[in-house]
Amino acid sequence: MNVTYDPKADAMYIYFSDKKSTNTVELRDDLLVDYAGEEMIGIEVLGVSRKVATKGMTSLTLSVPTVVAAS
Repeated sequence: MNVTYDPKADAMYIYFSDKKSTNTVELRDDLLVDYAGEEMIGIEVLGVSRKVATKGMTSLTLSVPTVVAAS
């Protein structure tokens, strides 16, 4: 999972996959979910600075390791 923030667009994108989006569903004016087929591959949050303290933030990139459950 990766998270990026674009200050020019004031948008945060949470990536669950590198697959290309085939469909986007707008849940609210500021929340969109991308799908590749039936698989959710990402979430875009618009107007982030109204929801999170972004003062002075020029960019944000996070990489979260994938956790695999032991069997």
